[in-house]
Amino acid sequence: MVEGFKDEPVPKIALWRRGVKGEVADLLDEYVIAMASDEKLTIDRPLLDINHPLSVADFIENWLRTGQ
Repeated sequence: MVEGFKDEPVPKIALWRRGVKGEVADLLDEYVIAMASDEKLTIDRPLLDINHPLSVADFIENWLRTGQ
């Protein structure tokens, strides 16, 4: 996991919280494998609950095992 490398070509989970400036679409690039947020979003990737870190960890573990 990395912080501050949003423009690097590495698999990542984008984070979005209600009230953040900008648009969700600004965070999505071809390397974003999922989005973690505190609100319901309509996106073309898995949506994780940012307030449930164990489910985010489960997603990461599954992704590492299966590559998807």
